[in-house]
Order: sequence, then structure tokens, then C-alpha cells
Amino acid sequence: MHCTLEVCVDSTASALAAKHGGADRLELCADLIIGGTTPSPALLRQVKAETGLPVRALIRPRFGDFCYDHYELAQMAECAAELVAAGADGIVTGVLTPAGALDTDALRPIYVAARQAAEKAHRTVDCTLHRAFDVCCDPFAALEAAKQLGLTTILTSGQAASAPQGAALLRQLVEAAGGFKVQPEKLVSGGPMMGFAMYDTHVPCIKTSSACLCLEKDDVADAEQTACINCGRCVGVCPGHVIPARLATFAEHGDMESFQKFDGMECCECGCCSYICPAKRPLTQMIKSMRKMVLASRKKK
Repeated sequence: MHCTLEVCVDSTASALAAKHGGADRLELCADLIIGGTTPSPALLRQVKAETGLPVRALIRPRFGDFCYDHYELAQMAECAAELVAAGADGIVTGVLTPAGALDTDALRPIYVAARQAAEKAHRTVDCTLHRAFDVCCDPFAALEAAKQLGLTTILTSGQAASAPQGAALLRQLVEAAGGFKVQPEKLVSGGPMMGFAMYDTHVPCIKTSSACLCLEKDDVADAEQTACINCGRCVGVCPGHVIPARLATFAEHGDMESFQKFDGMECCECGCCSYICPAKRPLTQMIKSMRKMVLASRKKK
């Protein structure tokens, strides 16, 4: 099973940074600071040209709830067609009724418009239901409605603020969707970059996350940790311009003084170093643990 790292971006600069950090796919938005709105075709074309990555475009006409009038729905269908024609590999959207149900009658024309635009361009398009799912009144009814719409992807944290908090519902949803294709060997709460292993779907280990990654046996075997080879890849992707491999070694040996001397507290814990490390060292987790130790030590003083 291949793990795909998708990153939300709202500019060409952030898209390039995401690619540099190891992103496999982008979700392109405008105005991420307010949760994201529909990007322009010009931005999409530029991001596609500059990154060469698959791009899924958000279709959301405004900030706020997910109940739209017929004017907004018409805009959404037209934007979906325009963005797919401009090169979008997928669209990400969602509409609810005032009662909180998934509005299939409103969504169907949007997905149809996207698929028709893809057919004209002689390619396919991926249709995704976004996290409007997390505020719908009945997630199981919404799941069945998504199936009827022919959707293969739902973005959700189990109707909770994070995937660990929504783990119980996520498990039920996975089972309702047909279960795992194969029994997962390892569950990671938080995704491949910063995630922590879970004992099972009932016992999350961290308090903030937005993903649950299920790894097959072969994936776990491939991710076995080996010795650092000093390749420098972690340095190349670090947005804070520190040396993650060295900081992780300080953390591993409990060398708090050296960790601080070499700017360990400047790490933003983005996880890029862990994701790109060919030795599969948990760099971010080691650095994160040492940062907590340093902060705890400072508080005592």
C-alpha cells in the first residue's frame, strides 16, 4: 500500500514548499486562513506547471456553513468544470441541508459538471467529500449518500476535533464502508510525517491530529529504522534551517545543552525530516520529546 501525503496550499510559494517537503499531492484552496475557498483557474494552472504534482481543487464559494442557495450552487458547478478544464485532477466539496444531512440533490450537479469536463479533456477526475461530513447529523447516512454519488474519498476526523478523539466513530465508519482491504499491521494517528503508533483503533496515543494511517505488513517492514547515513536530506527540507539528524542524536543521548546550543528549540515540528529520512529515523518525535524536556526544565527554574 502506497501512502500518499496530501498538503493543503493556497499559493504557488506554499505549493513549492510542500513539494520540497515531500508532498505527493496538493489540495489547492484560496484563503486558507479562513478555512479555504475556491481557488482561481490561473492559480491552479500555475501550481500545476511549477510543481508537476497532482492537484485537487476545493470548491467552496465562501466562508461559513455548508448550506448554499441556488446562486452559490450554480457557481460551484461552473467553478468545478472550469477548474477541471484548467487541469485539476480532482475536486473537493460538500453541501448540507439546513437539517444537517448531506444534500445529494445539490452535490450531484457539481460532481457531474466536474466529470463531464474531465471527459471532454479525455481523462478522469477524483471527486472527494470534504469535512462538511464532520458536521452532518448522521455520518452513516452521509456515508451511504457518498457511495451513491460515486465518491471514493471522504475527509473526516470522525466528527471530532482530531482523529484520535474521533477514533471510535472512524472505526465504525471504516467497517460500514466495507472494512480494511487487508488487516492493518500498524495504525498511526497523525499520518506518516508526525504520527504516533496506536495500539488499536480504540487507543489513540496523541491528542491532536487530523488523520489515521493504516499500514500493511510490507509497509511496516519497509519502514524499519536503520542507522543515519549522513545524507543531508533532512537538512535540505528543513524550513527552520537546522540540522534535524544532529538534534535527534542530541535528544537520543539526553544532551540538553548541545540541543539548545544548536537551535533545537527553533524546530517547528513540521515533520518533513522524518518523512524524507531514508533511514526511517523518527527525527521529529525525538526532537519533539527533547523540546518538551527543555521546556519542563525551564519551568522548574
